[in-house]
Amino acid sequence: MTGVSIRLEQLQEQARQAAQLLQRRGSALHLVGIGGVGMAGLALLLRARGHHVDGCDRSPGKLIRWLRKAGIRVAVAHDPAHLQGADGVVRTSAVPDSSPEIRRAEETGTPVLLRGTVVAALSSIYRTVAVTGSHGKTTTTAMLFQILRGAGVTCNYLGGGWDRVADGPAAAGGGDMLVAEADESDGTIGCYCASFGVITNMEFDHSPAYGDRRNMAAILRRFAGECRGALFFPAADPVCGAIADAAPGKRISFGLSPDADVGGRLRCEYPRCVMDVYERGVRRGSLELSVGGRHNAANALAAVAVALHLGVEFEAITEIMGRFLPVARRFDRWTTAAGIAVISDYAHHPTEIAYVLRGIRAGGGGRLWVIFQPHRYSRTRQLKDGFVRVLSTVDRLYLTPVFAASETVVAGGTTDDLARGLRQRGSQVNTAGSPLEAWMQIRPRLERGDVLLLLGAGDIEDIVEKVLGDLGGSREAEHNQ
Repeated sequence: MTGVSIRLEQLQEQARQAAQLLQRRGSALHLVGIGGVGMAGLALLLRARGHHVDGCDRSPGKLIRWLRKAGIRVAVAHDPAHLQGADGVVRTSAVPDSSPEIRRAEETGTPVLLRGTVVAALSSIYRTVAVTGSHGKTTTTAMLFQILRGAGVTCNYLGGGWDRVADGPAAAGGGDMLVAEADESDGTIGCYCASFGVITNMEFDHSPAYGDRRNMAAILRRFAGECRGALFFPAADPVCGAIADAAPGKRISFGLSPDADVGGRLRCEYPRCVMDVYERGVRRGSLELSVGGRHNAANALAAVAVALHLGVEFEAITEIMGRFLPVARRFDRWTTAAGIAVISDYAHHPTEIAYVLRGIRAGGGGRLWVIFQPHRYSRTRQLKDGFVRVLSTVDRLYLTPVFAASETVVAGGTTDDLARGLRQRGSQVNTAGSPLEAWMQIRPRLERGDVLLLLGAGDIEDIVEKVLGDLGGSREAEHNQ
């Protein structure tokens, strides 16, 4: 773990620099790539704390309009002049070192901080609930925020997607509590000092940051070791259980078993989850979610466990979860005038894709057409066998080029490599030069009753408006499954 340890030390030094900047009211911070969902939400919270915040991005969009409405200045271009007067620069790992702002910051000695180190610094300032894990952290964070807000608990919120209750990816609610999604993808999770931690699950991903599963688990143990209030973890996962042993505070398990500290017995999975909820073996009552799927039931139990620990009444939790509004691009569904159901989902890992396909098949319907945009070359290579396994169950599959997210091409991780693996398994797979090109190939072949799934974490969402326009659908998504 030597290389990972050295990188962690560098990240921890960044987190210390971030903490120093955040302790000074009125620090001027420039966010490069501010139009991303994580950066936009962070910008709102930093501004609410009294800092001078502005940023830049290469293209306009919904989040930039949201930021400007909140009074945050955003430039749609890159220019080293943006750094004039800045005390610090915040970036994500997707921003290349060649960015004009990053180069100017290095020339002038202005601190350059990864977004995750800034959120880690915030975790030590607030009474923070940090939600991390390979899958489900965005939904779990949103569930917990909506429970606390609905129960009248004053809190701030930093999510990983567009929250329909917050009307954005974040909310500056005031008070000393922060409910935050904690991104584990770049190693900055090892810099957090949260009062309460939630690990939804752990499945190896992000090989550039960790190298192997053991290193990833070691960094998560560091995260757990700082959670002095309580650490919440899945009861059925022995790896997460071992990670939780590092927590100095309470360790509270959750999961779809009455034997968990906060457990559930699922009675119905679709179209809405219905389960009995147990606390330390004692049945508390029934919980009906507004969404379906075992994965969402597990997410809900994590949020319920935290809410109960924070003193929210079970009756209030059940009422709020019955009207939970999912984050955008988590099984967004539209019914169109053409009789075609359109579904858009952020899933970009084999496990997540399997959840989505299970939900679609549980709902019935006609033929399924899937456009999948792989996300990152490194992930496509690392998880290729898993992608082949789950996507081989799709009869009408269209693959687009990999969304690079700042990566250079990795041998074995291209769309052609994935398509080759699928064909070797006997699958029929089509490739297209872009999501839009894939849609143009599919459009003439659709029949009433068919289902179209747009899948991936890149810019595939950009074709939703075109698809709905062609099929006669409203831009407002129906309630998610």
